[in-house]
Parts: sequence; structure tokens; C-alpha cells
Amino acid sequence: MQCKSVCERFAFLLIFKILALEPTHLVKKGGYAELTCEVTGTPEIKITWFKDDRELKESDKYNISFTKSLAILRVSEVDTEDSGEYICEAKNDAGKDTCSSVVTRKQPPSFARKLKDLEHPAGLPLKLMCRLNGSEPITVTWHKDGVQLKDDHTMHTSFVDNVAVLQLVRTEMSHTGQYSCTATNSVGTATSSARLTVCEIAGTPPFEVAWFKDRRQVRSSKKFKVTAKHSVASLHILNLESQDTGEYQCKAMNEVGSDTCTCPVKFKVTKLSDTAIFIGEPTALQAVVEGSSPISVVWLKDKGEVIRESENIQMWFMDNIATLEIASAEGTDVGKYICQIKNDAGMRECSAFLQVLGGYSLLHIGAVSHSLHNWLSQPLYSACTLCSPICG
Repeated sequence: MQCKSVCERFAFLLIFKILALEPTHLVKKGGYAELTCEVTGTPEIKITWFKDDRELKESDKYNISFTKSLAILRVSEVDTEDSGEYICEAKNDAGKDTCSSVVTRKQPPSFARKLKDLEHPAGLPLKLMCRLNGSEPITVTWHKDGVQLKDDHTMHTSFVDNVAVLQLVRTEMSHTGQYSCTATNSVGTATSSARLTVCEIAGTPPFEVAWFKDRRQVRSSKKFKVTAKHSVASLHILNLESQDTGEYQCKAMNEVGSDTCTCPVKFKVTKLSDTAIFIGEPTALQAVVEGSSPISVVWLKDKGEVIRESENIQMWFMDNIATLEIASAEGTDVGKYICQIKNDAGMRECSAFLQVLGGYSLLHIGAVSHSLHNWLSQPLYSACTLCSPICG
């Protein structure tokens, strides 16, 4: 940045240049931050440093120097409260100029959502998911029984929007084991582990499998699709309706005995209420979902325009909760919001109207975050896993 002003008695040239300092300065906790500016101009030049508009003075915390055209501020023992905007102001009789930088303390990785022990039927796809916090860039690796996993035709890994995913295309008995997700950045490492047990029907073939609803046998039809493959018995419920709710029972039989597992199917859709917030306030729209994975979530607005992530809008789907978060509400955010949820068996939607009020209003809407609840049934798609007591 250059600033040139001419006075009656002399010309003054002041050039500011930040050396070895990015607009955002990341610092490890307990370390130090050194902000350096090069200043040229007509003496006498006075240097003043500010943090969040507060003037900084020489102390044990701040070391301030200005020699050979270099203005240096050294902040020691950086902690959370030291994060913020720092401004260097250079001034002489002819004028002044400033430069600024934001200092942010680096955060080591931590798990907002950890892995959990899991039993899963053989022959079906599976996603292991973790949600992370911490300063970017973060590197994620997956291990099974201590051996690092690599992407191939049987598994895929991804790390998008702080969500780490390990996807198994088709689970097999050999996938049983201890899985761990390790996240690393420049200031730390964190690991989350859990055990995966892959189950199949155990016993002596041949097996006969039958499904029942409320003690009546369910057979393949236009409404139901019954399958048994790779030791996995599945019941697909097509076009789920309220009368399909109830307790479903899967019974496996051979010459020496039988075993049974049950699965309740619930169908509940909670009506959504319209929401109002003030301009500049944050809000989060949340749809709570139940159904069989994989589930995909799309957020739409007004006449069906797909909502994309931006600096002001973030979206994620974790722990069966689909969230759309608006950091600071604007007038353009007014409208109808639709959460569209799909899996292999069908699609459901819930919607609500968001009203953004002007800051001059005398009314106060106390709730900043509102939840939209949409309970979809336990499918859509239901698989019976005969894991207990005959888990292989």
C-alpha cells in the first residue's frame, strides 16, 4: 500500500509492507506471534500498535520495537484471548498509514463425533464417520487392527467439511476388527477407535427365512420385496405409509431349530412451524431423520432452487440430523426452506418459512436456533441382522 501527500514545506512518502506475515496468522498455543512491518517515510515517525482498537503498551506480554525502518510486535505465550485483529499505525507530521493482520491460535484436532462400536450385516455397504474440529490443514488416516488402509475397489475414504468417512462397498466377515481414525495437523494429533463386528446367519444350511408383521407373514408383493442373499435377509417396504407401522419379525429356521429378531417400524412426521429472526442473527434449521443408510440430504429454497454452501451458509448431515446453518441472517434469506431426504426406498420432504426481521423492530424474538423435526420411518428400507444369539 502506498500513500503520498504533498505539504507546503516538504513531500512525505510512507510505504507499508508486511514481511513474513499473512493476513491470517496462525500460532500454536504457548508459542509467540511476531508481526513485522517495514516503514519508510520522513522522520520523526511514531509507531503505535492496536489490538481490536485497543492500544498496546510495552509489557511482559508485548515487546514493541522500531529500528532500521522495521516495526515489530512480538506477542508471547499466545492463548485464546490473544486472537484478534492487530493494527500497526505509522504517523508523522505529514500523515499516517496503517496495516493489519488477524492472529488466530492454532487448534489441535479433536473429535466432535467419535467412532462407536458397531454390529453390521455381511453383504451390505457401510460408512464409518467422524466429525472433526481443529485448525486446517488436517490430514486424516484410517487403520484396521493397526494397519493403514488405502483406497481400492472395496473401500473409499474422504474428508470433506470436517467429516471423515470410511466407506466399505460391501461388508464381509474379514472386515471384522478394530478401526481407528487419526487426524493430524501442525500442532497435534487425535485418534478415535471402535470395533466393527460383521455378522451373518450362523448354523448349518439350508436355511428358511420368513418375515412377519404383527404376527402375520409378509410375502413378496407390490408392497413388499423379500430377499435373502449372502446370509443376509432383507425386507424392502415400498412407498411407506402410516399403516405400514408395527413390529416386523425375521425368523431363520433349519432342521435343528430357529432364531428370531425383531424390528419396530415407526412413521411420524412432525409438522413444521414458521420461524422469525432478526437481521444479523444466526439460525440453524435441523431435520431429524430415521431411515436406512445410505441417506442423502438436499436443501431447497422457495421454488426448488438447490441451496449451495457459502461463507454464510453451511450444511451437514451427522447422527441422523440434517442441519442448515446461517451465520448471519440477511434480507435475501427470507423464504421457504425445504429439506429433501432420500434413500434407496423413497423420498420425504419437510419445509418451513423463514422470516428475517429488520433490526429496528421493537419486538424481540428470543429463540435464535430453531429445530425442524422430520421423523421418517425405520424404512424406507429394513434389513434384519441375525447377530444375536447366533452371530458368526
